[in-house]
Amino acid sequence: MIAKNKKNRNKKKHDSFFLILFSLLILLVIGFFIYTNINIGQRRTELIKRINVLRNEIQALEQENQKLQEGIIRADSQDFLEEKAREELGLKKPGEEVIVVIPIEKEIEKTIEKEKSFWQKIWQRLGL
Repeated sequence: MIAKNKKNRNKKKHDSFFLILFSLLILLVIGFFIYTNINIGQRRTELIKRINVLRNEIQALEQENQKLQEGIIRADSQDFLEEKAREELGLKKPGEEVIVVIPIEKEIEKTIEKEKSFWQKIWQRLGL
């Protein structure tokens, strides 16, 4: 009878040990699934943000492409070619006069720079 009790106790301890081990294993598996689910959710959120950024870039590039296409169409016109020849090459039609306008701000800055004394220029460079 005493031997049977010891066997029952040992069997119960053995069964308890495997029950605890199995429970821990199940908890570890559930924890792993929760962890991977959270990581997948974060990655999904990052990818959705990236998709939105790329969509915005695509939209901006499509608008720029549209402007460039309009520029190409406009560049084929005679008026555009005349405008560019006047602006960039300084050409003119017979009977026209070319007038060059110098921005006032640059001239004022040059005169102010010339008027400053040696010491004023040094103080200005030192930031005082």
